[in-house]
Amino acid sequence: MISLKTAIFNPFEHNLDRELFLPVIKNAVGYDCMIGYFNSSSFRAIARSLLYYLQSDVNHQMRLIVSPNLSKEDINTLINLYEGNVYHEDITEFILNQDNLSQSTFHALAYLIKLDKIQLKIALPESGLFHVKCWLIPQSDGSEIIVQGSSNHTESGLVRNFEYLSVDSTLKSKQSLHICQKLRQDFDLLWENNYPNITCGNLSLDVLRALLLQFSSIQVSAKYTIQHLTNALRQALKQQQESEYMQTEDYTSNLKSLLSDYRPDTLSTPAWLDYRTGDYAHQGEAIDAWFANDNKGILSIATGGAKH
Repeated sequence: MISLKTAIFNPFEHNLDRELFLPVIKNAVGYDCMIGYFNSSSFRAIARSLLYYLQSDVNHQMRLIVSPNLSKEDINTLINLYEGNVYHEDITEFILNQDNLSQSTFHALAYLIKLDKIQLKIALPESGLFHVKCWLIPQSDGSEIIVQGSSNHTESGLVRNFEYLSVDSTLKSKQSLHICQKLRQDFDLLWENNYPNITCGNLSLDVLRALLLQFSSIQVSAKYTIQHLTNALRQALKQQQESEYMQTEDYTSNLKSLLSDYRPDTLSTPAWLDYRTGDYAHQGEAIDAWFANDNKGILSIATGGAKH
């Protein structure tokens, strides 16, 4: 178990990067966070700790569940990245060091997203705000450290504001164990979009564009923005589920059996339809030609040509 000078921290009294996050992250095997406000300026605030984690042997992504309150600059950075407007050189030539994390936060965000070192998901409650501030840091010894309080994952919340962050561990006490287990359970439910009455989905391009509506120079109602964002999140979740399903199926090995079992649907007509005479007689001729040709061919009728 790590040793900290105190169990409660305040940016007015402590350097959170050096005194809190770095000791917690030195033995970390994961970095999960659910947070009300996130922006890339937070990289500047805890650059030393993040660099230690990102350059460690740990292969786990930084996973953040955030509210829709991203900064306009971060949203535009990610839109440009997803649309291919960020030059390849800007990503591949970005050097991950403390200076760049501190001074080039937008480039750092694009770099971390592009290289799958960080994944952001948006949480949207059916009512109210997603307003939690909680870091969940699993340790190499199997324990877990929870940091929570009033600070957001922003430079202001971690450096300038009068805030409090307290520390709990699964090794500390039964009460602390219960707190840590509950918060871990909630994070996992949210991440898998299984927490009741909250939609949690990936940052797709459509989701980012919906987030940008709140900064539109044209007056857009909050209700419209939220509905647009909800639809975009649900579509992102649907695409994710379809992608995961495709990846779990070995279609190459199953293709031969699938094709061997395939039987085309047979052509049939409604019993009530008289297609031999009247307005639909031309369809009867087409159907007869289909059967005469061993059920092969194309039935083509122009728009307005009395299809039925």
